[in-house]
Amino acid sequence: MSILSKKYLPPLLGVATLAWIVGGTYWFQVHFCDTTSTTAPLVAAQNTTNHLPFYFPMGDSKPVFMPESFSFFKETADFLNDNRGKKLIVNGLFSSKEARTANSRLGLERAESIKKALVDIGTLPKSIETQSTQRNNLFFVNQQLFDGVEFKVEETVEGRFQALNLFFKSNKYQFADSDELKGYFNALHHYLSSHPNVRLKITAHHDNTEGGQVSRKRLAFMRQFLKNYDFLPQYFAFEDLKDTQPFSKTGKLKNRRIEIRLIIP
Repeated sequence: MSILSKKYLPPLLGVATLAWIVGGTYWFQVHFCDTTSTTAPLVAAQNTTNHLPFYFPMGDSKPVFMPESFSFFKETADFLNDNRGKKLIVNGLFSSKEARTANSRLGLERAESIKKALVDIGTLPKSIETQSTQRNNLFFVNQQLFDGVEFKVEETVEGRFQALNLFFKSNKYQFADSDELKGYFNALHHYLSSHPNVRLKITAHHDNTEGGQVSRKRLAFMRQFLKNYDFLPQYFAFEDLKDTQPFSKTGKLKNRRIEIRLIIP
């Protein structure tokens, strides 16, 4: 063995040993350990690999909470409050083995009880939707159902079509089309075509230094722009607010705008 080999062999062996330990630990975790956390906000609402931190007695709609329940609900509530474009679907489950088989509301009552727990901790009621499903393969342990509800997070209509603001240079009333706008209006056209009760409210504004007709010209340009996308006139409500509702008292740019908002009955 050369002197060079003797000199560098121990460090190389040390590096190889460390790599084996780290790599082996990672491989073991990936293949044999569940590394997801039921307390992470989004995972808390979607994770199905771990039992939820509460259970329902057989035939009962009132959940029995555990010490970790508070963290679960708190982080889920925080997630929904921070993501107003998201909606939580709570699906209550029930089985034909339960005493209240004839009452299909058992699953819905379970979902409503979980919704109440989230609302009590600060979640907006409109961000939670409840539903019910009968499932006969539910697993009971000592007459206790640990997975009596399922969670799914969806994007709301408001989330898919965020309110749009189009800004203008001073005394300008036209804007250039773009791939981003094309994607937005094409998706919006498809949605409105299948939801005839939904309307868009479009308001035009100018700042207090521009001429009084600028917002009207912006509105006229917007009408033609939407016509080019084959929107039907009945989809829209137009309003020229001139400079009566400034978005900002200091920033002129934000006052030179067209606002597009969904109106959902």
